[in-house]
Amino acid sequence: MPPAASAVSMIRRLESVATEVPPAEIAPAELAAANPFASPRAIEAPPALAEPSAYGKTFWLCYLSNAALTAAAAILYRYADFVHLFGGGEKKLGWIVGVGMTGSLAMRWWLGAGIDRLGPRRVWLASQALFAAVVAAHVWVTTIDTPTVYVLRILYCIAVAGVFGSSITFISHTIPVPRMAEVLGTLGTSGFLGMAIGPALGDWLAGDLVAASLAERTVAMHNMFFLSAGLGMFALVAAAWATRGSAAPEPRRRPPTFWLLRRYHPGALLAVGFAMGVLITLPSTFLRAYTHDLGIGEMQLFFFVYTPTAFIARLATRRMSADFGIRPVILTGLALGAASALSYLAVDREAMLALPAVLAGFSHALLFPTLMAGGAMAFPDRHRGLATTLMLASMDVGTLIGSPLVGGTVELARDLGLPAYPTTFGVVATLVAAAFLAYARGSGEVS
Repeated sequence: MPPAASAVSMIRRLESVATEVPPAEIAPAELAAANPFASPRAIEAPPALAEPSAYGKTFWLCYLSNAALTAAAAILYRYADFVHLFGGGEKKLGWIVGVGMTGSLAMRWWLGAGIDRLGPRRVWLASQALFAAVVAAHVWVTTIDTPTVYVLRILYCIAVAGVFGSSITFISHTIPVPRMAEVLGTLGTSGFLGMAIGPALGDWLAGDLVAASLAERTVAMHNMFFLSAGLGMFALVAAAWATRGSAAPEPRRRPPTFWLLRRYHPGALLAVGFAMGVLITLPSTFLRAYTHDLGIGEMQLFFFVYTPTAFIARLATRRMSADFGIRPVILTGLALGAASALSYLAVDREAMLALPAVLAGFSHALLFPTLMAGGAMAFPDRHRGLATTLMLASMDVGTLIGSPLVGGTVELARDLGLPAYPTTFGVVATLVAAAFLAYARGSGEVS
């Protein structure tokens, strides 16, 4: 072939390759074949584009909002003092908390559908506003023997469910599936910060109320609710900033919710969520009553130990589910959860609260992100809101049953002459062990 014709043929071949294949996808062999005169260095594959960071400004604003909301909720870990203010005991406390969870549980299905249809932003902001209003409204409660306190608790639980369901869904849409457990786990460390700050603020406001007068206890409770509502408003501002500019989902036909649940439900992971809900009731609801029973004035040491333990464990293990799979991580978390319930038996002074705090912190660090990621990956992306609310609902069921169960077991054991809290902690550990066996024997995990 004449030199001119050869040059024209080579140019046409290069043009064909350049127009049919994007530059970043041209293989070195194709370039070499198209241009035999190029040096080896000139035909090396171009560097791959760097994956966008999952930890940008949006993530950190969500982190700030979640930390503030969790701190606001953790201030209310002294809710037992509020119930005691009006003469209520552990059984009454358990029923108020348990009935409140029915509202959250009943609304989960509508919250999940609302998140998928309206978008996480609208549900998130509305839930934040509801949280602040409901918490502040507690200062007008004058008795716990009317439906008012139960209605407020139901609305409170609905607000918390809406905040966490929509925030987790919002973040999950911004990250690739393989990194979901890692990023959700990192986001979850914001909750640990809030759980350290909230109880400390509650103890600072209320202090040791054992010998306080009725007027002093009333003022302390009012201050607690006002501060919690203020932090809720701060969380609202941060959430609005994080989600600004996010578009609502495009309208599309949606299958019935129960059909979706039947087709995509994550199986034995629901038992894990139930067990986690039961475990959460111990520090969040009954720790104050337990320390009061032991004559321990403050409980903030538990959360000062729990939070850094969970925070460090979460960061150190955030890649475990990607490296080893969800199943072994969840089983380890359940085993630690059962051990944490039994370790409360060793507490006889404030310093010993560190033992259950360490075990519970490790358990929570392992369980929550793998539970959320496993449930989310079982559903298609467009139904991520429903998936998230389903897994949170499984935890609600654990709290719904666990709160009155724990409170009732404490009082029943006393009536029977049994050691009240040791019996109760044994019952909780048994329930967690049952969930361990159910999940260990369950079908294959989501990958």
